Amino acid sequence: MAIMRKMIKLFLHINIICSLILLAVHVLDWYNPYMDFMSHASWVLYTLCVSTILLGIFTAFQPDGQKKKEAKMKTGRRSEWGGMRRNAVWMVRRREP
Repeated sequence: MAIMRKMIKLFLHINIICSLILLAVHVLDWYNPYMDFMSHASWVLYTLCVSTILLGIFTAFQPDGQKKKEAKMKTGRRSEWGGMRRNAVWMVRRREP
């Protein structure tokens, strides 16, 4: 399960990096179309496509128990901090009129 989580994070990062590269290349290609940046960066597009497909596969086949466990961990953290803040607010003394 830890390997699957690491693979999902890896493909997420690859998707973000490839998307930013393609945005920059698209702007450069728009600015100077004679350099033909988009055709030279076709490997970035292929990497993005393969990474997106693999990310979808890994996310789809992630065990349901793992998804529930991660959701429970996220909500558990919020309730811990929320409880601490709530207790801190109630500890403040009220002023007497």
